[in-house]
Amino acid sequence: MKKLTHPGITIRITLAILLFNSNCVFALHDQAAAIRYQLSRQTSKLYYPLSVKRFYAAANFRLAWLAPDTVKTHAYDAMLMLDCVRQYGLNHADYHPDQLLYDKLNFITTNYNRASEDEKATFDIFLTDAMIRLVNNLHYGRLNPKYKSRLLDSRVNDGLCADDILLRAVHGDNFTVSMEAVQPRSDQYHDLQLQMHLMAGVYVGDCYGIPEASLRRVAVNMERLRWMPVNGRTYIQINIPSLTLKLHRGDTDISYRVAVGKRETPALMASGALTSIVVGPPVPDNRRWLPPSISNISSVEEHGFQVYDRNGKWIDPTVANIKMARQNPAKYKLISAPAVGPGKGSGILFKMNGIAGVHLLGCTGGLLYKPRQPATSNGTIQLVQAENLADALLKGDNSLHSAEQLHRVIARKERSNYRFKKPMPVYITYLTCAVKDGLLETYEDVYHKDDHLASVMFKGATVLPPYQ
Repeated sequence: MKKLTHPGITIRITLAILLFNSNCVFALHDQAAAIRYQLSRQTSKLYYPLSVKRFYAAANFRLAWLAPDTVKTHAYDAMLMLDCVRQYGLNHADYHPDQLLYDKLNFITTNYNRASEDEKATFDIFLTDAMIRLVNNLHYGRLNPKYKSRLLDSRVNDGLCADDILLRAVHGDNFTVSMEAVQPRSDQYHDLQLQMHLMAGVYVGDCYGIPEASLRRVAVNMERLRWMPVNGRTYIQINIPSLTLKLHRGDTDISYRVAVGKRETPALMASGALTSIVVGPPVPDNRRWLPPSISNISSVEEHGFQVYDRNGKWIDPTVANIKMARQNPAKYKLISAPAVGPGKGSGILFKMNGIAGVHLLGCTGGLLYKPRQPATSNGTIQLVQAENLADALLKGDNSLHSAEQLHRVIARKERSNYRFKKPMPVYITYLTCAVKDGLLETYEDVYHKDDHLASVMFKGATVLPPYQ
């Protein structure tokens, strides 16, 4: 084959290459300018404007989703996930449904060169914002009381940044898997998510009628697990609606019965760590005045006392607050655990760090409440078979203290403090349903929280079709 050596041919080829490269540069310049312009113009309509801007800055302000229909992108993968958000317990109305229309996407991809840069940039930006919101909702939840959208947008988080996750997913091979990987990894969440997938997708496709109330019950409990994901294989979980405390160690669970606070003094969702067990004789119930012997934090914590003002508001037992209460005894009261009363044997206090105002208490003899009236305590979580739990914890901790020593102290009605070598994670949850042996088991909504949470989560939702 002869080489092309004619000067005219060489010049024409060179000019064509330069013209093509110039057009590409101008096209990218126009694209970047349109994205920058639409980012400033659409800011007020975006859920996560700072995250969206970081996403495009990292991508050199190029379109992330839109390309000619001959070019593969993850646009339709993303749109399909938004169509099916109900299977994740989320609301389709929360993800720009008026802007993200299939007709608009199809028109742009099939008429790519005729569509304006502003039109393409606008659709691209709204899809990015929707997917960033989906990442945050899957990981943190839609209404997380700790991680509000404004904080997440400013990168105040637990280490997961939605714009980084999305950027990697867009450039990866399996978009949906990358997106779903941000969800909580606990077995409880996985089981509920699978149940929602069956109820909102498979069963509906097979013409089973699933009540809207059942779908929303599963959704609100998935939401709560996103707020406080249960991690690890060794922990204590106290679930308020099921009135159970479970000690989890690997694949083994031991269940105990508990009583929780009344609606007026509810036990709240929280997480912390169990650090020690205090065993001793019954503590007198002082409800009017602060006793002279109570003068510091250690004595308050040792006896499991709770300080309240005259309006029933819990007061953090700091040195300053105790001093203030002692100076104004008529305005404050000190309440000991009502479950540990005279004639009920030794009291057992399970001390927890990181959970303010919550006490887990029990005694060595007798039931603490009538089984038909479980929500009767003053906010303290009361434990049946407290001695058995203390025994199991000491055996598992491999501490210097032994279960036999615990039983001797209880028999002699002595006071002793058992500190764990390794604190045990504790989660107080509010789950009104769970999956047991493949079936959905429901519990009484003792504090009437489900309906309110569902009404906020599914505001503006379209009930039919149920998979949207």
